[in-house]
Amino acid sequence: MKRIMIALFALAALVSGASAADEKNGCTNASIKGSYGLSLNGTTGGLPTAAVGLLTADGEGNFSATFTISVNGGVTTGVQAVGTYAVNPDCTGSATDSTDNLHYTLVVVRHGAEGFAINTDSGNIYSGAFKKQ
Repeated sequence: MKRIMIALFALAALVSGASAADEKNGCTNASIKGSYGLSLNGTTGGLPTAAVGLLTADGEGNFSATFTISVNGGVTTGVQAVGTYAVNPDCTGSATDSTDNLHYTLVVVRHGAEGFAINTDSGNIYSGAFKKQ
Protein backbone atom coordinates (compact mmCIF):
# COMPACT_ATOMS: atom_id res chain seq x y z
CA MET A 1 0.00 0.00 0.00
CA LYS A 2 2.78 2.39 0.88
CA ARG A 3 4.58 1.74 -2.37
CA ILE A 4 1.40 2.42 -4.29
CA MET A 5 1.16 5.85 -2.78
CA ILE A 6 4.82 6.50 -3.48
CA ALA A 7 4.35 5.69 -7.11
CA LEU A 8 1.29 7.90 -7.27
CA PHE A 9 3.14 10.78 -5.72
CA ALA A 10 5.99 10.39 -8.11
CA LEU A 11 3.67 10.32 -11.02
CA ALA A 12 1.75 13.32 -9.81
CA ALA A 13 4.92 15.27 -9.31
CA LEU A 14 6.04 14.47 -12.81
CA VAL A 15 2.83 15.66 -14.31
CA SER A 16 2.61 18.86 -12.33
CA GLY A 17 6.28 19.71 -12.45
CA ALA A 18 6.52 20.26 -16.14
CA SER A 19 8.91 22.92 -17.36
CA ALA A 20 7.95 25.64 -19.81
CA ALA A 21 5.87 23.48 -22.09
CA ASP A 22 3.04 25.29 -23.80
CA GLU A 23 -0.09 23.13 -24.02
CA LYS A 24 -1.21 25.12 -27.08
CA ASN A 25 1.95 24.05 -28.90
CA GLY A 26 1.94 20.57 -27.44
CA CYS A 27 3.67 18.79 -24.62
CA THR A 28 6.55 16.30 -24.55
CA ASN A 29 8.46 14.38 -21.89
CA ALA A 30 10.58 17.53 -21.53
CA SER A 31 7.46 19.30 -20.20
CA ILE A 32 8.10 17.48 -16.94
CA LYS A 33 11.60 18.24 -15.70
CA GLY A 34 12.95 19.25 -12.32
CA SER A 35 11.57 19.06 -8.78
CA TYR A 36 7.89 18.98 -7.83
CA GLY A 37 5.82 18.90 -4.68
CA LEU A 38 2.96 16.41 -4.70
CA SER A 39 0.05 15.18 -2.64
CA LEU A 40 -2.23 12.16 -3.03
CA ASN A 41 -5.45 11.09 -1.32
CA GLY A 42 -7.82 8.15 -1.57
CA THR A 43 -7.89 4.50 -0.61
CA THR A 44 -5.57 1.56 -1.08
CA GLY A 45 -7.20 -1.83 -0.62
CA GLY A 46 -10.14 -0.07 1.03
CA LEU A 47 -7.93 1.72 3.59
CA PRO A 48 -7.72 5.52 3.73
CA THR A 49 -4.43 6.69 2.23
CA ALA A 50 -2.68 10.06 1.95
CA ALA A 51 0.83 11.06 0.93
CA VAL A 52 3.03 14.10 0.38
CA GLY A 53 6.49 14.25 -1.08
CA LEU A 54 8.97 15.38 -3.67
CA LEU A 55 9.38 14.12 -7.20
CA THR A 56 12.27 14.66 -9.57
CA ALA A 57 11.85 14.18 -13.33
CA ASP A 58 14.70 14.19 -15.87
CA GLY A 59 12.69 15.46 -18.86
CA GLU A 60 13.50 12.26 -20.75
CA GLY A 61 10.84 10.00 -19.24
CA ASN A 62 12.39 8.93 -15.91
CA PHE A 63 11.44 9.94 -12.38
CA SER A 64 12.28 9.31 -8.74
CA ALA A 65 10.28 10.26 -5.66
CA THR A 66 10.63 10.40 -1.89
CA PHE A 67 7.54 10.82 0.26
CA THR A 68 5.69 10.26 3.52
CA ILE A 69 2.59 8.11 3.39
CA SER A 70 -0.24 7.38 5.80
CA VAL A 71 -2.27 4.20 5.28
CA ASN A 72 -5.14 3.79 7.74
CA GLY A 73 -3.28 6.07 10.15
CA GLY A 74 0.04 4.23 10.00
CA VAL A 75 2.69 6.70 8.86
CA THR A 76 5.90 5.80 7.00
CA THR A 77 8.51 8.40 6.06
CA GLY A 78 11.32 8.24 3.54
CA VAL A 79 9.46 6.04 1.08
CA GLN A 80 11.16 5.94 -2.33
CA ALA A 81 10.04 5.07 -5.83
CA VAL A 82 11.44 5.19 -9.35
CA GLY A 83 9.72 4.85 -12.70
CA THR A 84 9.06 6.11 -16.19
CA TYR A 85 6.55 8.46 -17.81
CA ALA A 86 5.38 9.47 -21.28
CA VAL A 87 3.70 12.79 -22.14
CA ASN A 88 1.58 13.10 -25.29
CA PRO A 89 1.32 16.22 -27.50
CA ASP A 90 -2.17 16.92 -26.02
CA CYS A 91 -0.56 17.10 -22.53
CA THR A 92 -2.09 13.84 -21.32
CA GLY A 93 0.20 11.00 -20.40
CA SER A 94 0.96 7.93 -18.38
CA ALA A 95 3.44 6.86 -15.75
CA THR A 96 4.61 3.58 -14.28
CA ASP A 97 6.12 3.18 -10.84
CA SER A 98 8.72 0.47 -11.49
CA THR A 99 9.27 0.00 -7.76
CA ASP A 100 5.74 -1.36 -7.23
CA ASN A 101 4.44 -1.85 -10.79
CA LEU A 102 1.78 0.84 -10.37
CA HIS A 103 0.18 2.72 -13.25
CA TYR A 104 -1.15 6.26 -13.61
CA THR A 105 -2.90 8.51 -16.08
CA LEU A 106 -1.59 12.11 -16.11
CA VAL A 107 -2.64 15.55 -17.28
CA VAL A 108 -0.13 18.42 -17.51
CA VAL A 109 -1.68 21.89 -17.05
CA ARG A 110 -0.66 25.56 -16.85
CA HIS A 111 2.29 25.10 -19.18
CA GLY A 112 3.73 22.40 -16.96
CA ALA A 113 3.46 24.34 -13.70
CA GLU A 114 0.84 21.92 -12.35
CA GLY A 115 -0.65 18.53 -13.05
CA PHE A 116 -3.04 15.82 -11.99
CA ALA A 117 -2.70 12.05 -11.74
CA ILE A 118 -4.95 9.09 -10.98
CA ASN A 119 -3.97 5.52 -10.26
CA THR A 120 -5.44 3.06 -12.76
CA ASP A 121 -4.72 -0.23 -10.96
CA SER A 122 -7.63 -2.34 -9.70
CA GLY A 123 -8.29 -1.95 -5.96
CA ASN A 124 -6.75 1.53 -5.68
CA ILE A 125 -8.87 4.66 -5.63
CA TYR A 126 -6.61 7.68 -5.34
CA SER A 127 -5.64 10.77 -7.20
CA GLY A 128 -3.28 13.64 -6.67
CA ALA A 129 -1.97 17.01 -7.72
CA PHE A 130 1.55 18.31 -8.08
CA LYS A 131 3.28 21.66 -8.53
CA LYS A 132 6.68 22.69 -9.74
CA GLN A 133 8.94 23.93 -6.94
